[in-house]
Amino acid sequence: HGSSNKRNSIAKKDELGQTETMQKFQSEQKQQAGRLEHVIKAPTGLSEAPDWQYKGQFCDAELDTHLGSVLQHSAAGPLGLQRKVRAVFIELFQNICRHGAVADGRPYPCGMMAIWSHAEPNSHSVSFSAANFLTEQGVELMQPVLDEFGLYGYSQLRTRYRQQLLHPASQSQRRNSAGLGLLDMARRSEGKLNIELDISPPAEPVFSITVTVTEFHAMTSFHRLPTSRTPEVRFDPGTGHLSLKGESYPEDITKFYGELEQILKDYVSSQPSHLKAEFELNYFNSGSARALLELVQYLNGAAQKGIEVDINWSCDEEDDIGTEFATDLSRDAPDVSFSVNNQLQK
Repeated sequence: HGSSNKRNSIAKKDELGQTETMQKFQSEQKQQAGRLEHVIKAPTGLSEAPDWQYKGQFCDAELDTHLGSVLQHSAAGPLGLQRKVRAVFIELFQNICRHGAVADGRPYPCGMMAIWSHAEPNSHSVSFSAANFLTEQGVELMQPVLDEFGLYGYSQLRTRYRQQLLHPASQSQRRNSAGLGLLDMARRSEGKLNIELDISPPAEPVFSITVTVTEFHAMTSFHRLPTSRTPEVRFDPGTGHLSLKGESYPEDITKFYGELEQILKDYVSSQPSHLKAEFELNYFNSGSARALLELVQYLNGAAQKGIEVDINWSCDEEDDIGTEFATDLSRDAPDVSFSVNNQLQK
């Protein structure tokens, strides 16, 4: 009888110990989930509630199931956007599968991912925010990546992707360079990618990524016929060619040039590779001169973002003031390929 009581007592202790272990495990899970939720960030101006969210273990065998769910939420966007969403989601998911820390009692890394879809008048975007715990080795690998992403702009990251694709880094070099997957996401998101590493507490470092992919709606060609006071304006977004021909002293300068600047802003926001502008103005008043200066300054800003901008300004060979104005403009736009010629057709 005494032996039976002893066995029952041991069994109860074992059961109690298992219960306490489970409660401790669940408490740790809750705390870890709270840390991941804290670093998941909604895009500025959007609701905190995501369109799609997953929190739990990341298993590569379940990637297709989650991908199908994500694509359903982005089905309203254009086909080009869905391609970007697919590529970025796969890279993010596999990044967690390969580099995430595996907690005690779990077969796969724990992480969290949320997605927001948002539409603008001329574009449709999908934003991702993902977070996962890292191993000590993962921290050593990711710290140089953070440093590298801080140094490079979008065009440089695009170049780095091509370099690493053609000349893969050795095992030792990978410790000091961004991974191909991260560079691919930066390339597809046009630089709208941010990575962070939180090492407080050091025992549970968290790696997080926010990335936004955007597809711009196709722009239509713009053509405004000339009047006695305004030049003819043509813009072809397919070739990136802008031309102004005629005289410029409009009744409402702000409205006329404001519309033109908005068209260029929409075009530049689509991250084109080039833009060519041709100006053939027989006459322009002082108000137009100020508007033209602001337009050229905007184009210079576009060139600073990596867009190849060419400006060809034609003047009457007898118009010294017009030639001087164009020459001054070229000095105010040092990042633009600016040519001034005296072959304006009368």
